[in-house]
Amino acid sequence: SKEELAQLSYDDLIVIALNEYKLGSIEQTIHYANKAIKKNPSRPEAYGYLGKFHYDNFEILKAQQQYKKAISLAKDKSPYRVNLANCYAQTGRYRSALTAFNQAIADDPTYAKAHSGRAMCLLMLNKVDQAISSIDKAILFDPNEPFNYMNKAYVLSTKARQEEDSTFKNQL
Repeated sequence: SKEELAQLSYDDLIVIALNEYKLGSIEQTIHYANKAIKKNPSRPEAYGYLGKFHYDNFEILKAQQQYKKAISLAKDKSPYRVNLANCYAQTGRYRSALTAFNQAIADDPTYAKAHSGRAMCLLMLNKVDQAISSIDKAILFDPNEPFNYMNKAYVLSTKARQEEDSTFKNQL
């Protein structure tokens, strides 16, 4: 009922939004996250979750808006900066993504996800040696994350392909 809903705390509303998300009800998910924002608009978590929900629903511009709002409110901005950077990367805006990853690294130099994302952006910008350095940092800071090793393999295979192409062109 409306009375029961009014009694729920910000955290209760976030938990309900996450449960609705897991059940696949995006409309209800967004409804409860927005209720949480109305209850306390100065907390970043609901904006961050709305960003995730929109991102997962391929609404990248809406996700960017939510992540920017979360960044403006959060004390620990790094996770939101990485998510915003991923939005930029998904739309081919690798330089903007690189800027956001660099900001996340400036906030927390040991944040492995930022180094890993930075590596993939550098790769897309054809800066392979810098990408290798970044992915090595990601592995150093989170050696148990399998995606870091997958990304390193991808970066190294790109470097090998470039070297092979260069050798072939020199033989012509």
